[in-house]
Amino acid sequence: MALKSYAIARHATPVRLKERIVAGSTVPDFVAFEPLPAAIVSESPRLKSYSYFHSDTGTYIVDPASRRVITSID
Repeated sequence: MALKSYAIARHATPVRLKERIVAGSTVPDFVAFEPLPAAIVSESPRLKSYSYFHSDTGTYIVDPASRRVITSID
């Protein structure tokens, strides 16, 4: 997916997690989120209110208000 490529191209340092996170999980407080790129939101406007982060186990789309993972991109 374009988001994973975007995160890697930005040379984002992946967050190290002790365990794999699945959809519905709550992300630990130490993880910082990035806004989704405009190109992704323009393709999928329903993602406008979400953010993402890149970790050593994958790239995740999250609801920043609840810190819940919406989906993972492997």
